[in-house]
Amino acid sequence: MLRFTIQSGGSLNAKTTKQGDTALMLATSRGYLEVMRELLASGVEVDLANLDGYTALSMSITQNQPEAARILLAFGADINQRDPGW
Repeated sequence: MLRFTIQSGGSLNAKTTKQGDTALMLATSRGYLEVMRELLASGVEVDLANLDGYTALSMSITQNQPEAARILLAFGADINQRDPGW
């Protein structure tokens, strides 16, 4: 489904939940590392925030996903961007 969305030109930065989470945020919080890599390689915006101010990087930290955090940082995630809970 992800490859179809990418190939058909679908918006990879679309907000997918009522909280405004993106596909990258959902993949990050669940530890779906290959999905994250594919999304990031396809050009998703790494530092988007949801309605609560959480980014994929902050979700990787709160969901205890250290490898996801490393991937996000390798793709340029801003370590200085803060969510409201910090």
